[in-house]
Amino acid sequence: MSWVHQYDFRFVEGQPALDGAPRTEPASPFSKLWIGDTVPRQIDMLSLMSMSDAFFGRVFHVRGEMVPFGTVSLTTYFHVDAEDLHTEDTRQVLAIADASSFHKSYANQTGELWSPGGRLLATTQQIAYFKA
Repeated sequence: MSWVHQYDFRFVEGQPALDGAPRTEPASPFSKLWIGDTVPRQIDMLSLMSMSDAFFGRVFHVRGEMVPFGTVSLTTYFHVDAEDLHTEDTRQVLAIADASSFHKSYANQTGELWSPGGRLLATTQQIAYFKA
């Protein structure tokens, strides 16, 4: 997972416990964290798009272990344009991720990316496959 090293993840809640011991009871898929580039820089539209796909698979949170995982479909909706984003002068975003369904090796994931000033920048919907 080399992409993980591209970002600075600062979890407020819902940090994945990936200690290799699967949970006997499912945990919450919810996470709230600050995401920024490892080398801090102003976020532009391309980096915002990339950050919309930087969430750990919700199944990792629920099961407490890494399992084979892949994106089937990802849609990101932008709620700002390049000028708005430049005005925000954002170097990190508040990222909120959750899921509501894990069934027959498929799961949904939702995400929101917020500026430090409280402006919704982007939302994302993802369908993912995981090996049960």
